[in-house]
This record gives sequence, C-alpha cells and structure tokens, in this order.
Amino acid sequence: MRTSLEAFLYKVDQNIAKSWIQQLPLATNLFVTTVNIPVGAVGMIVDAFQSNEIIENKQADLVVIAREHLRDPYFGIHGEMVEP
Repeated sequence: MRTSLEAFLYKVDQNIAKSWIQQLPLATNLFVTTVNIPVGAVGMIVDAFQSNEIIENKQADLVVIAREHLRDPYFGIHGEMVEP
C-alpha cells in the first residue's frame, strides 16, 4: 500500500529536459497562475543577464543561482561588474 506522498510522486511527470534555464517554464506557470507565494526560477542560470531578464520579464519573483556560485564563488561581484 502506497502512502499519499508516494501515490502523488508516481503521478507526476518527472521527465524534465536538461537544458539552459530548464525549469523556468514551470516557475513562470506558477508565477502567472498562483498568487501570494514567491516563485523562484532555477536550473542552469549561469550569468547576470539571464537572471536579470527573468526578473524584468516577470517570469519569477527571484532567481536561484546555485551551480554557478559553486564554479565561481565571486559570481555576484563578477555579475555586478558586467556592462549591460
């Protein structure tokens, strides 16, 4: 007998394509259809231009950049120094 969480997990389509900003469409869908909760975009966001564009286009409330921070601990400083 499955728990309710296990039953839910089996119903969810977990075939997410691995590509740049891979989960942005999921975040945008939540952002547009849901109210009163902050929505974050994740998934291979690697530069300040991408993150700024996501916020400016109102696709999410915030951008979570993890992998690039592991590659470059000074990502925030480097992103600030980039000319638009």
